[in-house]
Amino acid sequence: MSLFGPLLDGSGRLAEDLRAQLAAEGVLFLAEELPGSVAMHERANGRPARAQFGGTSGAIAVTRRRLLVWSDGRAQIDLPVRDGRLRAIEIAADRSDRVLFAFELERLHPDRRGRMEIRLRTAQAEQVVALAHAAR
Repeated sequence: MSLFGPLLDGSGRLAEDLRAQLAAEGVLFLAEELPGSVAMHERANGRPARAQFGGTSGAIAVTRRRLLVWSDGRAQIDLPVRDGRLRAIEIAADRSDRVLFAFELERLHPDRRGRMEIRLRTAQAEQVVALAHAAR
């Protein structure tokens, strides 16, 4: 089992209280129930990466204060916009309708090693990328 739970479960909807927090922060972009995938390449104790792949449903939120990427029923990325760790996250439209968020696990989770790639489909992929890059 992954640190992030089973890759095939999880809601792509945010809880009402989290949505309220985001609204108070000034939502620039919010999309929920986005189909996508998660790829994990975990390393442990010097052993080679163990890959896990699976489908997911997720959400992306960009507010005036933070970037939130939700998948598998939890926040995988939840950082203030001025947090230097945002620069360590690859954020790109790897297709016209899909956003890629990729990062080395130890950048956000110091006790983990490996790489995580989250791809979520949205027709506004270019807008998400532009907002996320502007937030850095």
